[in-house]
Amino acid sequence: PSLFRKKANRDLRLLRLDYLAYPDDPAVFFHTGMTYIRIGDFSAALENFLQSLKRVRENFEWVRKLYSYLYQCLRRLGQLEQALAVTAEGLGRFPDDPDLLVLGQVENIRVVSPAGFLRLTLSV
Repeated sequence: PSLFRKKANRDLRLLRLDYLAYPDDPAVFFHTGMTYIRIGDFSAALENFLQSLKRVRENFEWVRKLYSYLYQCLRRLGQLEQALAVTAEGLGRFPDDPDLLVLGQVENIRVVSPAGFLRLTLSV
C-alpha cells in the first residue's frame, strides 16, 4: 500500500484505541469519519459522523465541520434530500457558518438540460 494508505491505516488503529478508552466521545467518531473520508470510504465516514452528531452536546468549533462532512458523504452516496436536510439542521445551530451557508444555496440550484447540455442556473 502507498504511504498515504499506511498512514490512514495507522490513524484508524489509533482511533480504535481511542474508541476503546472513550466509547462515547463524539470527537473520536468525528476524527474516525475524517480518516475514512481521506481514503474514500464515504459509507464508513457517514456512520461515524452520524454517531458523532448523536453524541455531541456542545457547539464545539469542529461541530460546524461535522455538518459539512455529513453533507459531503450524503451527497457522494446519492442522498441529496438527506444532505440538504442535514445542511438545514447545521444552519439551525450555526446560522453564520460560511461553509453551511454555501451548502444551503444548493437548494437554489436548478439543473436544466436543453438540447443535451447541462446548465446550472442560480436563483438569487
